[in-house]
Amino acid sequence: MVSISTHNTIQLPDGRSLGYAEFGDPDGFPVLFFHGVPGSRLSALLAGVLAAPRGGRVIALDRPGYGLSDWQPKRRITDWPADVEVFADALGLDEFALFGYSGGAPYAEVCAVAMPERVTTMVIVSGMGPIASREARRVLSRREYMTWRMVRHISPVVSRLLRRMDESVRMDPGAFLASRVGTSCPADAAILGRPEVAAMVKQDLAEAFVNGPAAASRDVSLLAAPWGFDLRDVAVPTHLWHGEADTVVPAWLGRITAEAIPGTRSTFVADAGHLLLIDRMEAILDAAIPESARTHVRERRPARARPRAAAVGAPVAAAEAPKRQRRWRVPPVTRSPGPASPPAPLAPN
Repeated sequence: MVSISTHNTIQLPDGRSLGYAEFGDPDGFPVLFFHGVPGSRLSALLAGVLAAPRGGRVIALDRPGYGLSDWQPKRRITDWPADVEVFADALGLDEFALFGYSGGAPYAEVCAVAMPERVTTMVIVSGMGPIASREARRVLSRREYMTWRMVRHISPVVSRLLRRMDESVRMDPGAFLASRVGTSCPADAAILGRPEVAAMVKQDLAEAFVNGPAAASRDVSLLAAPWGFDLRDVAVPTHLWHGEADTVVPAWLGRITAEAIPGTRSTFVADAGHLLLIDRMEAILDAAIPESARTHVRERRPARARPRAAAVGAPVAAAEAPKRQRRWRVPPVTRSPGPASPPAPLAPN
C-alpha cells in the first residue's frame, strides 16, 4: 500500500514548526530523507513510491526556512540532530535509516554521529563533501578555493543569486528547468527531459522557495564552511552512491567522504550525473531498508485465491488475507490540512 501525506507539521520545544511529508508504507520501516539545496520534503516522492513494496516508510523533513518549516536564526549544521531527535520521539521512531541527498548529506552525517544508537544505516547519494577540508583544498584550484571562501562570508551575494533563481522558478518554472537541462551532463539532461521528473522537480523547487531564498542561502554558506563535526566519527553502516559525471557535486568530493567515513560501501557510476538517484532508487532503498522489513511485507501480502473443486457455477472462496500487524510504534501526530500561508521573505543570518 502506498500512502502519501505531504502537509504535516510538529511543534518543536522552542515553538518552531517542523514540516514533513510521508510516502510509502505507513506501517513500514522509517527512512528519514534530507533534501538538497534548494529542495524540500517533496523531493522524496519517488523514493516513497518505490519504498512501499519494500516495507519502507520514507519521511522527508523540511529544514528550517524551507517549505512548512519555520526559520531558525543563526542555525548551524550541528543544530539539526536536536530537531530530528525531537521529531523521531514525536512519531515514536525508536530506530530509523538516514537518506542524505546532495546538500542534505552533511545533515544525515551529523545525525549519524549524534544518534548512532538509533540509526540503523545511512545512504548518501550525490552528497556534498567537506569543501572546506584540507583534502578538498588539495584538489581545488586557487580560484575555486577563493570562490568557496567568499561564499562563506558574503551571504548577501549568495542571497541575490538565489533570489534570481527564486524569481525564475516563480515566473516560468518550465524555462528555468530548460536552462538546467542546458547546463547538465547528458545523463541528467535525459532524466530532466522525462515529463514525470520535470513535474516533480518544478513542484519541489516551488516549495523550496515558498518562503524566499534565505534558507537556501544559509545552507550554501554552511556547506562552504567547516561543518563542526568530523566524518571519521560516523559509526553506522554507510552506503554511498555518486555519479562520475556529476557537474553539481564533483565525484572527487564523494571520494573524500567515502574515505573519511569508516567502512563506507561506495558505488561510483560511470557517466551518471547528479540525478542518478532517479534510476538507482531501488538499489539505494534496498540498502536503507532492512531485510526484515521487506520480509514482513511479503508475509502480510494476501495469498492469491485458489479455486476449489466445486460444481460448475458454484462460487469460489478467496483465501483470507492475513491480518496486518504493526511492527513499529507510530502514535498519532497533528496534521495540518494543507500548506500554510507563506510568511514574508526572510533575511539571511
